[in-house]
Amino acid sequence: MDFCRKKIAQTQALFYFGIFAMIIGAWALNETDIATILVENRKIGSLIGYVLLMMIPIPFMQAEKNFFQIGKSAANNILCAIYAATAVILLVCHMTGVWEFKNSVYIIHMMLVMSLVYFCTVLIKRVWVKGFDRKVKSNIIGAAALGISMIVDLIAYYKGMQQTDLIGKLGILIFIIVLGYESISEAFEKIKEGQKADFYKEMAVTDTMTGVYNRFAFEEWEQETSDYEGYSIVTFDLNNLKWCNDNLGHAAGDAYIQASARIIKEIFGRHGKCYRIGGDEFCTVINQKQKSFDIGRHVKQLRELEKYTEEELGIKDLNVQIACGYAEYDIKTDKNFEDTRSRADKRMYESKRRLKRE
Repeated sequence: MDFCRKKIAQTQALFYFGIFAMIIGAWALNETDIATILVENRKIGSLIGYVLLMMIPIPFMQAEKNFFQIGKSAANNILCAIYAATAVILLVCHMTGVWEFKNSVYIIHMMLVMSLVYFCTVLIKRVWVKGFDRKVKSNIIGAAALGISMIVDLIAYYKGMQQTDLIGKLGILIFIIVLGYESISEAFEKIKEGQKADFYKEMAVTDTMTGVYNRFAFEEWEQETSDYEGYSIVTFDLNNLKWCNDNLGHAAGDAYIQASARIIKEIFGRHGKCYRIGGDEFCTVINQKQKSFDIGRHVKQLRELEKYTEEELGIKDLNVQIACGYAEYDIKTDKNFEDTRSRADKRMYESKRRLKRE
């Protein structure tokens, strides 16, 4: 549950941060000369600027709340409710002609300052609980840039100064870049964690010696599969492995197992998953729902590759023989897939005896 809450908080943080960045971008654009071309009526342009300013605090506070995974926060909820109510009241007052936005701009400025104070409070609380971690450090830089830009803009507005826009916009840009970088870094960390989890999961079901799936993976597939219709199985056993271990050493035996696994995977792996289910026992599960499977043709390829494998291994007197048996799941006779495997094993042992006689 805790993991799920963190994932939800991260997603919401990115969502609100995206909204905040879009509003800031629209507000900054509205302050440029381009806006005069897009919106010729400057009265409407000013109205858009006021509305955008009113919209900033809520996504900003929600982004920070979820970014730091605060959870439920009465202060956050109360402030957001106050901001929303204030915005509605100001819009109604403006539309009814009771009060112009320019006469109430100090209220909007108070909303912005209160949201910055909330941001600083969240930072202090985070430092108190978890110390100066990377999130805090990046947010301190962002808070400093945002605070300076806000102070400069407020001073410029109330003193009628005209040449401070660049400083204000630069501070906001730094804030967005810093938090954007931190959000992207965190997202990459989560991706890496997911990749590690997938890697460990894959390792748990992989036979380390041969690289094919292990017995646990085969049994897991059997448990998870409820309908075996259309499936078939090829089982394999290596002839002469005991002789190889006793006479040539276990290193030669391991090389024999690994080479045999490569052959099986090369020929049968494109039709289904290959498993090592015992010391020298392998199998391939094939789904024939999509197309038919010609076992005879594949056995012929197996015999051809056995000869090349003997040369490749270069082990004197080793006779590479991979016995195999094949069976299709029969809903009329097989209670489960183990019955199918048993029939394949029976044919595999017949192949084993036949190969030894040759």
